[in-house]
Formats: sequence, C-alpha cells, structure tokens
Amino acid sequence: LDALVAAKERVLGLLAEKRRALITRAVTRGLDPRAPMRDSGIPWLGEIPAHWRSMRLRFLIQHLEQGWSPEAENREPVENEWGVLKLNAVSHGRFDKSAAKALPPDFAIRADLEVHRGDFLVTRSNTPALVGDACFVEEARPRLMLCDLIYRLTLREDLIDGKFLGYFLTLPEGRAQIESDARGTSGSMVKISQEHIKDWWIPLPPLTEQMEVIERIGRESVALDKMFFATERTISLLKERRAALIAAAVT
Repeated sequence: LDALVAAKERVLGLLAEKRRALITRAVTRGLDPRAPMRDSGIPWLGEIPAHWRSMRLRFLIQHLEQGWSPEAENREPVENEWGVLKLNAVSHGRFDKSAAKALPPDFAIRADLEVHRGDFLVTRSNTPALVGDACFVEEARPRLMLCDLIYRLTLREDLIDGKFLGYFLTLPEGRAQIESDARGTSGSMVKISQEHIKDWWIPLPPLTEQMEVIERIGRESVALDKMFFATERTISLLKERRAALIAAAVT
C-alpha cells in the first residue's frame, strides 16, 4: 500500500509538470512549432514568435486600483450579504469567491470596490513565493469587496485577454520579474507596488491567437485535470485502506 501511494504521488507530480509544460509552451512559444522566432528582449523569457510583441503591462491596462480592508466579522458572508475578500481569494492563478469575511450590516459599503466578472486581480503582499499571485475573475458572486492586499487591473480588452495574462504571470517565466520586484524588511512578507506591476514585461500575440492559445490549454487541461483528480481519489482510498488495516491488526 505504501508503495502504491508513493507511485501515485509521483504520477501527480508528473501530471502537474505536463500541465505546466503545456501552458509554458503555448503562452511563450505559441501553437505553431514552425513559426520563426526572435529575441523577446526580455532576458528571463528568451525567444518568442517573430510576429509577437513584447509590451510593458502599463500599456495593456486602463486602470489599476487597490482595495480596502475594513474590520470584518470572522465568518463567511451568506447569500446577499456584503463581504470583503481575504488574501487567499487569489491562489495559484485561481479566484476563490468563498474566501471572504462578512461585513457588519450597518457598515458603509464602498460599492465601487465590488468585484465583478472580468476583473484581473494581483496580490500586493505575501510571502516571496506567493506575492504577485494573479488571476482572471471568470465568475464572481455579488457583494464582494476588494481588500487592501489585492490590486484590481482593468485590462484593455482590445489588446489582451485576462486568461492569457493570468497564465503567463503564474509561470516561472512570468514570476521571475515579480519576485525580483518584491520588497520588504521581513523575510516572510514582502510587497509589490503599482509601479512594479506597470513595468512588468508581457509577451503579446495578436488577440485572435491569444484566444486560440486559451482554447487549446482549456481543452487539453480537461483530460489532465480528470487524471489528476482520479489519482488523488485513488491515493485517498489507499490511505483509508491502510488505516483500516492497521486498526484491524492492532485492535
């Protein structure tokens, strides 16, 4: 049983590697392996397809703002109740709408900070490995307010798709500039500024090609995700079997 668990855990690692390689290839090299390449001008990125551009993020956003964190109750908001996001609402490129704290009923709400579908979020403070975590909000529940540890970017939709940007900024190639910008006196918590974000370099395919990249990643990720969840379930069952075996033997 221990050997099976160890083997299945190795499979999880290989599936995660395969998914990361799929995203890296598509977002930094494109879908056509025969496309001519050129130097991106970004030292940590290397070559990109010759017809792509390299642009600073400041030219791809319309607006950048920081949230606000009032004193909240230590519970998740119920339906139709206002809440404020927690820092872990943005985690490994995904948005978790349940990661929020309820606001008091008599609180003066800042409706301008309500999170909406299509927002792009970036954490401004965290550990060096997690600061600058980014995600595109594909679905948001009503009455969730942006907290002060998270920035919101309004993207220029005529130039960049939020999903494409989210994929790039969660790759090692995207995080290299994020981690180099992180500042702080504490070894455990560091911060990034709005100016840092605006200066990040982004590889930019034409918008139609970005959509093709997103579609390819989504289609191929479905199969990998199914295998990943099935393997996790198998590991859980093996561990249950192991615990039951031990319990039966010793009792």
